Amino acid sequence: MSAHSVLDLTSFRGTFPVFANYVTYPDAMLNTWYGLATSYIDENDNLDGLNGSTLDLALQLLTCHLLTQITNVGNGQPTQPINGATEGSVSVTFERPPVKSAWGYWLASTTYGQQLWALLKVQSAGGWSVGGLPEQSAFRKAGGIF
Repeated sequence: MSAHSVLDLTSFRGTFPVFANYVTYPDAMLNTWYGLATSYIDENDNLDGLNGSTLDLALQLLTCHLLTQITNVGNGQPTQPINGATEGSVSVTFERPPVKSAWGYWLASTTYGQQLWALLKVQSAGGWSVGGLPEQSAFRKAGGIF
C-alpha cells in the first residue's frame, strides 16, 4: 500500500475545519473523495516537485475541491460566481475566471482549486515532461548533445 493511498483524517479535518463535521462529512465519504483525487494526481507520475508533504497537500486540496463541488451542486448552488442577475424574464450571468484551459477553469471554481492550481504552478516552475524521452525534460540531450 502506498503512502498516499489513505487519507490521514485527523490531519485533514484539522487543516480544513470546514470538513470537520463527522455527520456532514463522514470518514467513508472523505476517503472516497480522496481516492478519486488520487486518480487525478498520482504519486507514480514522477513529478519532481510534487512528492512527500507537497503531494499530501495537493491531494488534500483536490479532495477539498471535489467535496466543495459536489456539495455546491447538491445544494443547487452554481459552481461559478454570479456576475449579474435580473428578475423579469429571469437572466443570470456567470463570471468566467481569467484562465486559458478547461483544467484551469475547473480548478478556479473553488478556493481550494485555486490554491491547488497555485501549488502546481509553483512546483512545476522548472517544467514537467509528460511522456516521451527523458531527454525532453532537460536542456540538452543525454550525453551533452543539443
